[in-house]
Amino acid sequence: MTTEELLSMDRQRERWDRARRSLHLQDVENDAFGTGGIAARLPDLSVRLVILPADPDARRVEFDEAFVAWWMGDFDDPIAGTPMRWGTSYRPSATAAARCEPAGDGAFYRYAAVRHDGGLDVGLGTECGCRNKESAAFWLLPTVGRVWSACHLYNSVIQRLEVDGPWELTLALRGTRQAVLGGFAEGWEEPEYSFRRAASICEEQNLILRRELPSLGDDWARSVAFSFGAQIEDAFGSKLRRFKADRGKFAREFDRGKYRWE
Repeated sequence: MTTEELLSMDRQRERWDRARRSLHLQDVENDAFGTGGIAARLPDLSVRLVILPADPDARRVEFDEAFVAWWMGDFDDPIAGTPMRWGTSYRPSATAAARCEPAGDGAFYRYAAVRHDGGLDVGLGTECGCRNKESAAFWLLPTVGRVWSACHLYNSVIQRLEVDGPWELTLALRGTRQAVLGGFAEGWEEPEYSFRRAASICEEQNLILRRELPSLGDDWARSVAFSFGAQIEDAFGSKLRRFKADRGKFAREFDRGKYRWE
């Protein structure tokens, strides 16, 4: 890469950095990590995926009637082969338009939102992780599956809105310190919380995982989801890649049999 190309990439990263700052997706030691923007409406936020286009300062998308009708339509899930269930309610904000599962009092259970800049913002709650006063856990298979589905959904956003790359993908896991990892594919033993030394445990307060994609290939959604899944396992001290089944019909593949929308 030439000096000019390196400088151009640095400028691009500065634009992405500014956008992430407003979403609290920078400082992993911050108690508000990951909760900026529309994610503030998800009180049980565990996992957040944000896809930023080349120009996160642009106002590319207007949330007019035509957009709402399209966005609230059906999008097929690449894993289950049935419509994705991001939500049946439409909730716009100053920066993004969400379809969500409402949880009462204006809160969300989950959401997927198109940003004004043509990016995508996805927030996931207890389906991917949970916490109480004594312990916390994250669910690997649902997280990898939701990331795969969200990235596949973004293909439809790009096609309709003609969004330009390169793109930055940020996956954030909130509240990971001393959390255990579970929710595995068939054939893997789930953690026994009473024997924590044998479980996969994260030592970091929060996790932020990033990918930069100059272009999007045919299988990019699946590849990115698996790459993030492997890094999540790394962060929890494991090399097993337990989003792939160890036995059964889907052995050595993503366990489509255990993945579902609820």
